[in-house]
Amino acid sequence: MPSSPAAASAPPLPNGSLTSPQLLYPTGDVAGGTWLASTGTDLFACIDETAASDADYIYTTVPGAYQEFSFPDGGAVDPSTGGHVRYRLPAGTGTITAILKQGSTTLQTLGTHTLTGSAQDIDITITSSVANSTNLRVGFTASA
Repeated sequence: MPSSPAAASAPPLPNGSLTSPQLLYPTGDVAGGTWLASTGTDLFACIDETAASDADYIYTTVPGAYQEFSFPDGGAVDPSTGGHVRYRLPAGTGTITAILKQGSTTLQTLGTHTLTGSAQDIDITITSSVANSTNLRVGFTASA
């Protein structure tokens, strides 16, 4: 069965007034129900590290399980300035599909990743322009 991103860092979202990317980390669980936290009850708290850590993580054993996380507002996202979404996938079997959303609108499919015998650090360039990052979300779907 698939497991979840072991640790996911939030997308660095460039703000027009900054010379380097602003890093945003998840601040809430939005949708889901069949993903579990390795410790505690808040899933986002298991994946909000500044550096990826396998000490806490989220997981599911339910194929098709979906989980979404919210982020604080970080200003505009312009692909030309290098916005990224970063997350860590554990060793395992199955696949994880990740999407970037603003509210209920899907902005970009970040990829479908096959789990392997080793953890994988994923860094995806944001190709969709976003006037602001209000209600920005990242969602993960597990598949067998």
